[in-house]
Order: sequence, then C-alpha cells, then structure tokens
Amino acid sequence: MIPHTAMLVNRRVLWGVCPSAAYAAPPRRAARRTPRRPCLVPARYPQPPAPPPPTYNACQSEPNPDAAPNFPIQIVGIDKKAEVVELTNRGDQPINLDGWRMCSLRGAQQHPISGVLQAGETRIFVNSDGNIWNNSERDDGALYDPEGRLISYWRDN
Repeated sequence: MIPHTAMLVNRRVLWGVCPSAAYAAPPRRAARRTPRRPCLVPARYPQPPAPPPPTYNACQSEPNPDAAPNFPIQIVGIDKKAEVVELTNRGDQPINLDGWRMCSLRGAQQHPISGVLQAGETRIFVNSDGNIWNNSERDDGALYDPEGRLISYWRDN
C-alpha cells in the first residue's frame, strides 16, 4: 500500500497525495500551513482470472462451462431469432478477435466474429450466413480464444 494514498478512483488513475519518498514538500512558512500537493499514482488492478486449459472441440460441446472466466471478453447476450451475438471487452487492452470462435453448441456451428474490440467496448456481431442458432430448443453459446480456451459461456434460458 502506498503511504498517504489516493482517495478516489477516476479513469484508471488514482488521484491522491504523493508518497513522502517521491515528494518533498515545499518549505513551510511560520504563519501559513502548506497543504500536501496532489499527484497521480497508477491504479492497481486485481490480477485478471486465468483462462482454463484448451477444451475447444469443433463446437460439439463444452465439458466445463463453469470454468469460463468471462474475461477479457464476455458474451453479453445472444438474440437467436435475429442471429446476433453481443460481446464486451471487460479488460483494459484492445483484443483482436481474429481467430476466435463463437459457437452455437446445439448445432455445433460457428457464429462469425472478427476485428478488434477496444477496451470497454461492446459490439454486436450479426450472422448473415444463414441460421445457426436454434430458436425452439436450448442453444448455449461458447466463446473460445485462438488457443482453444473457453473464455466466456452464455446459458440459454
């Protein structure tokens, strides 16, 4: 913990009082008290969850859906009738989705996704290649990174 630390978080930077080792206060006048000068201290993020070992099997099934960390990319929703998948980047770095696989597990089919998803961005990916999501039965969605690790899992209700 940084001594004399920041009091609030704003846009990934902590705003607070500089640690005494990094900041020397100006000379004080006898009649006037000099307040501490604020400084910027880099924010400390918790360690992101590690993805599980690779389990991708050509969209056939997912043996352990609870292992999905939903980080850095999360499936926000799937509109099966409209053939739309909504993804959000929960991380603080842009993610290139080229090579990622978005699976319809009922039909063992892939929903196309590609491009760069900026940090904090939410984007809708439309499938224009025909229907892959099952509208009448449960059809869960699974998102795999290029290494075949399950990153996010969406349970169809």
